[in-house]
Amino acid sequence: MNQRTLLGRLLSPAGFGLVLIFFLLPFATVSCGSATEKADATFSGLNMAVATTPTVSSPDSDPGTARELGALILSEIDLEPLALLAALTVLAGMAVGLLRRRRLRHGAAGAAAVAAAALIVGAIVRVPGHVDAFIANVAGAEGMPEGVTATSHIRYGFWLALVTLVGLAAGNGFALLRAQRSDDQPAEPPEPYEQQESDRLPLDELT
Repeated sequence: MNQRTLLGRLLSPAGFGLVLIFFLLPFATVSCGSATEKADATFSGLNMAVATTPTVSSPDSDPGTARELGALILSEIDLEPLALLAALTVLAGMAVGLLRRRRLRHGAAGAAAVAAAALIVGAIVRVPGHVDAFIANVAGAEGMPEGVTATSHIRYGFWLALVTLVGLAAGNGFALLRAQRSDDQPAEPPEPYEQQESDRLPLDELT
């Protein structure tokens, strides 16, 4: 497969399908605990978009404790609307990519840009706020015990999805610009026909 063919496949609905696969990977991890004991909750893009239970590891590595922590987190944290918006916009980009008209098909650049912006705001800006709200609800008026902290960090699934969306936005945008320029160029007039020697009839055939 040559480079042009690979690029064409990535700019097709397959590129948006790849982003949806990345939604199954870790997007963000929230860690809560002390320096010696921490519980980690890892959210995939799907967990964030539809508010399903994240993958939880408890300090004592007990599966029962992990399930309880997962249920607690699920009861306190709602879905992230911007992650849901990003997923729906990716689906819209796939649908646009199926259109036959070239200019409409490459309009998927807009869908990719919107999805990328939604992911940036939802994961980088809003996740820390969700963590603070969760800790405030769980700790109550007493606040966090001394030495216990809560942190969040972005994981590789988010970066893979974001880089792919930026590539889709740039690639489709460039293709759309080329299509626009191609449509705006005036058609060249046909070259004048020059009669060839072989086309001329002998003089005796004309008389």
